[in-house]
Amino acid sequence: MRQIPLFPLDTANISSIDALVTAVVDARRQIAALQAREAKLMAEAVDLAIARMERRPAQRSTGRDLPLREIAAELGAATRVPDRTVQVRMGEATSLVERFPATLARFEAGDLDSGHVRVIVEAGRVIDDADVRAEYESRVLDAASSESPNRLRSLARASSRSARMSARCCSPARRPRTARATRSPRSPATCTSRCRCSPSPGSATSRRC
Repeated sequence: MRQIPLFPLDTANISSIDALVTAVVDARRQIAALQAREAKLMAEAVDLAIARMERRPAQRSTGRDLPLREIAAELGAATRVPDRTVQVRMGEATSLVERFPATLARFEAGDLDSGHVRVIVEAGRVIDDADVRAEYESRVLDAASSESPNRLRSLARASSRSARMSARCCSPARRPRTARATRSPRSPATCTSRCRCSPSPGSATSRRC
């Protein structure tokens, strides 16, 4: 069986490889920063479209989104991207900028690439409560520091489900039922049989399921 020759691992070779890796990592950080800037510009495009909609006279709903479609068409023509794809990117950018500020900051710093950002936003966009979403974001960002986007996806989805379950469990709407449950000799003093809320430093409640 023929053996594949290996490069000699002398000091000079290792040094050049280290320099190459450093240069590639630096280039990827710069690319990420530019992609974050593009996302912010796309979000500004949505703001511009909304401002134009508000200045237009009242129209039927079929024509109300005309400014958005016009801006998407202009951007699509300039970047050679289909209008519909531009509109999707504008929506994704708005979600990132308005709902995931910590992720955007890490993106701008070059600490995350677009794959990580996409996973975080896709899994977390269904969380409506801002405080719960911020807790989700913090947990997933910690994992993103050491995981690839593919491995992060399953973690983000699980964290999103856990956050939504916790939010429902500890929501004010459930607390009257919780109070009744705590008075029942058959029920423990918990939100439900699966979740309990207790005070923790720095937050109104800690949510555990």
